[in-house]
Amino acid sequence: MNAERCFHCGEAIPPGFDLRVDIRGQQQSMCCHGCAAVTAWIAGQQLEQFYRQREANAPRPNVRSAQWWQSFNRPAIQDQCTETLPNGHRRMPVVVSNMRCAACAWLLETALTRLSGVSSIFINFATGRGELEWDPQQVALADLLQRADEIGYPVAPAALALHTQQRSESQAANRRLIVASIGMMQVMMYAVGLYIGAVQDMPLETRDFLRWIALLVATPVVFYSGWPFFAAAFIQLRLRRPGMDVPVALALAIAWSASCIHTFTGSGEVYLDSAVMFVFFLGLSRYLEQRARAQATAMSAVNTSILPLLATRLDANGVAQLLGVHELQPGATLLVSAGDTIPADGTVLADEQGQVRVDESMLSGESVPLTKTHGQTVLAGSVVTDGPLRMQVTAVGRDTVLASIERELEHAAVRQGERFVWLQQAAVWFIVAVLTLATITLVFWQQQAGWETAISNTLAVLVITCPCALSLAAPTVIAAARARLLEEGILLLDNDALMNLPQCRHLVVDKTGTLTSGSFSVQQVLLAPGVQQADVLSICAALERHSRHPLASAFVAQQVSTPATQVTEYPGAGLAGTVGDQHYWLGSAALIRQQLAGVSTADFSRLHTSAAAAQRNPAQAHKALWLADGQRLLARIEVADDIKPDATAVLQQLGLPVTMLSGDQTAAVQHTAQTLGIVDARAQLLPQQKLAALQQLQQGQRKVMAVGDGINDAPLLAAADVGIAIGAASSLARSKATVVVLHEQLSALLKLGDIARQANTLLRQNLGWAIAYNLLAVPFAMAGQIPPWAAAIGMSLSSLLVVLNSLRLRRMRVPEYQHNGVPGQHGFSATKREQLATSQS
Repeated sequence: MNAERCFHCGEAIPPGFDLRVDIRGQQQSMCCHGCAAVTAWIAGQQLEQFYRQREANAPRPNVRSAQWWQSFNRPAIQDQCTETLPNGHRRMPVVVSNMRCAACAWLLETALTRLSGVSSIFINFATGRGELEWDPQQVALADLLQRADEIGYPVAPAALALHTQQRSESQAANRRLIVASIGMMQVMMYAVGLYIGAVQDMPLETRDFLRWIALLVATPVVFYSGWPFFAAAFIQLRLRRPGMDVPVALALAIAWSASCIHTFTGSGEVYLDSAVMFVFFLGLSRYLEQRARAQATAMSAVNTSILPLLATRLDANGVAQLLGVHELQPGATLLVSAGDTIPADGTVLADEQGQVRVDESMLSGESVPLTKTHGQTVLAGSVVTDGPLRMQVTAVGRDTVLASIERELEHAAVRQGERFVWLQQAAVWFIVAVLTLATITLVFWQQQAGWETAISNTLAVLVITCPCALSLAAPTVIAAARARLLEEGILLLDNDALMNLPQCRHLVVDKTGTLTSGSFSVQQVLLAPGVQQADVLSICAALERHSRHPLASAFVAQQVSTPATQVTEYPGAGLAGTVGDQHYWLGSAALIRQQLAGVSTADFSRLHTSAAAAQRNPAQAHKALWLADGQRLLARIEVADDIKPDATAVLQQLGLPVTMLSGDQTAAVQHTAQTLGIVDARAQLLPQQKLAALQQLQQGQRKVMAVGDGINDAPLLAAADVGIAIGAASSLARSKATVVVLHEQLSALLKLGDIARQANTLLRQNLGWAIAYNLLAVPFAMAGQIPPWAAAIGMSLSSLLVVLNSLRLRRMRVPEYQHNGVPGQHGFSATKREQLATSQS
């Protein structure tokens, strides 16, 4: 007598144990108090439909102690696993265990969403990965994880569990593919013998023997290697959302069942060769697709595992001490030897040579090591090529640029563009059409020629129209494009950006940090009589060491002979402090006039006239700083924000109308616009005004690309059809952008345009081939002109062609940036824009 099974988990109920829970008026038996508690909670939340939708029994809860989950509330752990959003919420990529069907994902999402404070949750059943966002002021992370554990689906931070899960999934896929390949080779050997025997009158005993052997070999291929297709098809049918696995599973079931019947009866045809070929080639196509996705992730190499485990910290006396990277704190002084990886973000402290060289290719794609001097920023994950480097830590762990890039990649992995969701929905309707055509074929040929011919032709229709090529057309291109862009130091955060880029008809740019370097430099110094330039620059550098204003970057390379003390900063005007025995003021003319009544107007006029007579660099908008002591004006120091050297050529080669939207002063904006040949330049704009200007440009369904880097650019980047955050962009700008450029070079826009154009071309080729193939092959299959084995080869080759065509993007050459390049040659052709405008009108 079979033991009674638990209604929730399906395990045997211990003898003499009687515990029941009411589910819609029916008493259901439970094996333990844990299952009873979960079932009662599901019923109390009116989620009983979970039991109707589930494909398999739910997992038996193995609840951990509340103390164990409370450890996840510790700030040190959350800083490693979560990201703080601008609205104060936290977001965490997660890995979910014990999910056995789509109903499990639905139950977990519903259960956590009903907790107060959960903003959103997304669980991808196919991958076991997801993303959780919540308000820490309303609900603790430990409460969320504990609730998931209580209902039987432990949720772990992806940072802790993802690598192990990916390795396990890859190993399982490899085993299935190996079994399919070995089985296919064996079955094809027997099939060749059967085909020859059909022509040369093979004895029935030998034919039946070969059929039995082929059936024994093919069965594990169909039900082990092909099991993912059956499992996924069952879920899709249960949820009434047919996917590509439905016709695949149906074809395999028909081929194997018909072959079994004909092998047992000794009559009719067997289709075991078609079944195993179908499983192998389809598995191979998916394997190549997964490899492409894995390479896209691996190509980024942007993960915190590249950081060293130990770092060398220098104490106040310069004594070195080894400690774990996780123990570092902002403000610490580190020593990084040549060839070592920098463990944290920080700024350079002057060494004996005055400069070091750092390889940032892992982060930005820039292959040439960069020279860094005192005060300049260095990033975790970079490698010191010419050291040693002394640095002061500014950010560690989750606060580093490297960690933020890793979070952006993780977030992008679960985001899909609207257009690609539409392609998936179109595939559903295609599958419905395929099943309809297969039914018509079965009915027609059963009436015309009997069941054997009907099954053979129906099987050919199901196999040859398998929507693998259609379903793989977009994902493989996206995976290849992501990997290709990462090689150039570009992160694609939204798939729709690839589609929109070649259609953009206007470019909107910010000025400071986008067209200009955002780093000021000293251009000229006008001195009062008897004053030495070296003394002036040393005093300015000593004062500016205490300032975080962008103008302070102009003096980071200057040597300081005597440190400044008693420094006072006047916001928006300048600063004052004591250097040696003398008190100095450095800043605007208004500040000097306000603080020093003894400075005459004639002093300002004399230095101002000298500056006007001096020759200026036309590629720079100068700003004047004045230095004075207690009695007189000492110097006028002109600093400038350099225009990026590639800005002019890049804007010309993009071939797009350009509008500059800046919050800077009118004179600086107009100067930059004139230098770069920008006709439409608008200054002193607030973020809301930038957004209004963008929306005006978007009228008439015109697509606009926006490039910026500051906090005030975030609304602009979010509203643009393609929003690009460039260089050392603020975290808010990065979060609103659809594309992030990891370096400062504007030439990345040209490469982005080229790769987007190539990706669109490959996507059109893939979709065109998939549609044309089906339109041509289906009539022949329905007419009985294509046997099932040929259909399996045709379908497999079609899918392989799509995958291999997409992978060509990895090898396509991107034209190098040229100072005298042809306008519009990088994916933004003016002729195409005009054609698009005409077609839209």
